[in-house]
Amino acid sequence: MVCFGALFMSMAPRKVDARSIEGRVMLSDSVSASFATVYLPTTGQGTVCDMDGYFRLDSLQGAECPVEVSYVGYTTHRDTVRWDAGGNAQLQVKMEEEPISLTNVLVTPNGEDAAVYLFQKVIEQGEINRKRIQHLEANVRTSFFAQDMDVLPRLMPKALYFVMKSAMRMAGYGVVIDILFKHPKVDMEFSYQMDYTQGKASYRNERFARCVPELSDKLAKKCSKLFFYNPIDATLDRISIALKYAKKNPGSYRLVGTIEEQGRVVDILEHQYVKGDTVMFSTRYYIMEDVWSLLRYESRSMSNGEKRQEFRNIGGDIYLPVLRVDLPSPIDMNEMVDMAKKSIAESEDKPSAMEASILRRMEDVANGRRKYQPYIKNDYSIQYSNVSIAQ
Repeated sequence: MVCFGALFMSMAPRKVDARSIEGRVMLSDSVSASFATVYLPTTGQGTVCDMDGYFRLDSLQGAECPVEVSYVGYTTHRDTVRWDAGGNAQLQVKMEEEPISLTNVLVTPNGEDAAVYLFQKVIEQGEINRKRIQHLEANVRTSFFAQDMDVLPRLMPKALYFVMKSAMRMAGYGVVIDILFKHPKVDMEFSYQMDYTQGKASYRNERFARCVPELSDKLAKKCSKLFFYNPIDATLDRISIALKYAKKNPGSYRLVGTIEEQGRVVDILEHQYVKGDTVMFSTRYYIMEDVWSLLRYESRSMSNGEKRQEFRNIGGDIYLPVLRVDLPSPIDMNEMVDMAKKSIAESEDKPSAMEASILRRMEDVANGRRKYQPYIKNDYSIQYSNVSIAQ
């Protein structure tokens, strides 16, 4: 057995002041990298930029700190920051587009579809790795932020709202729906520890860092359980779904090129859904050859809804996710205005003063006179420690 107990483990407390890093990530001089991921490889801490590309990391230690910044379609930016006398550091990053070799170097047995071959290899290796992981601990921080979602139920036809809410309750998300539709802004961050031993996961030490609005202990506990995350099973489940689709739809994923990462060849599989001449959404899997592990997963819709995951070696060439972010597509305000008008017109009752006020607000947004950005963001940052892996 090989023990990697020191890997991703926080160092013992030292008598130093906590330090912080803040900055901004840009794609160009005028375009911000909304929701880019910022990761500290030596401590396992990470965060996600806001819509304007700004980020902040607190409670850091040491004389200097390596930083990795990544974004869909761009080369990972690596830097080292040093703190000033006040214990603060600034980092301004301009991302560079990822250079991809278009040379197809992957040869599959009997001309097998590249996606089917790669996904099968990842699943096979993943099952082996699952058995090799005798024990690990994962300190998970998850944050959930939503704004302006409370307006939506007031503008929906009552029947549609009831059906949607019932469906969400049946899926187990009734607690979140109740919170979102009653408050203009929901901001929660909590952490917990996952212990994974001999293929079984258990969760403990739940702790809320913030919860706006304030929830009762019982309601907060219900809400937090919705976001418990098993990084091992979740990864294999994602690849299994992709494999089934690739088998059913040969050629739906194509090998678009390769990059080199950590001294290994990484194959890039891409799937695009095209409607007419428009790419509605695209998905990419970055799969590392030799160890057959997922290095990165990216999905982006035409309207900027995104899902991203990044993976790191926790020891013994076993790659598990360390950062994950889910962002739904923003709401089309013109479409919402039309739906609101139709709902009010079909109602037998006159619109209430509140409905009329909301409709005016949304029309202002659609005409560019008012800022209104309803969206939901959910992200995870995972730090592994006490890792025991059998050779």
